[in-house]
Amino acid sequence: MEPTPELTFKAMSERIDALPEHPSMTVGPSKTEKYGYAVALSGSDDKPSFRRGEIMGIGFGRLGRVLFALLACVDSATLLAGGPTPPDQHWTPTVELAAGTEPWLRMPAGTKLDDYSRYYYGKIEQGRRLLIGVFVSDGKHRGVQITTEEKAPRILDGGCYQITVVYDVDAKQTVRIRCNGFG
Repeated sequence: MEPTPELTFKAMSERIDALPEHPSMTVGPSKTEKYGYAVALSGSDDKPSFRRGEIMGIGFGRLGRVLFALLACVDSATLLAGGPTPPDQHWTPTVELAAGTEPWLRMPAGTKLDDYSRYYYGKIEQGRRLLIGVFVSDGKHRGVQITTEEKAPRILDGGCYQITVVYDVDAKQTVRIRCNGFG
């Protein structure tokens, strides 16, 4: 078996510069900018940093190289789309707003609104103000409580022991009401 040649950054840069330009890339980054940054983390220019079949000095095999290439494409698509989506934004609803939506709620069969402690918080998704209600049949605080998403009760499974309500404040309509599933 013949040994695989070692590549340096200089040799890699020469290979990148030798790549032909695609006709659709008349204005844009240089070949080094397009292809060179993926290997920039692996070492310095003057010492051999990796061999053929390795990415940043780590041998991955064919599947690993394919996954690395896909990851690079996804990351590039994110950058071209303007970066990652911003984190969700929150707002604080009033007790009056939350209580004002309740007369129009169609509760799941076999449940009554008065049997639940009702925790509400506000969230903005895709530019829409949503009122999120988490109803818990715990017998503690019957009535409306304003909270934050982090402090809202979280119960996995349990069926209608916990009901989640999503109300679009701007459209003045219920988006969904659902009971938890069963584990």
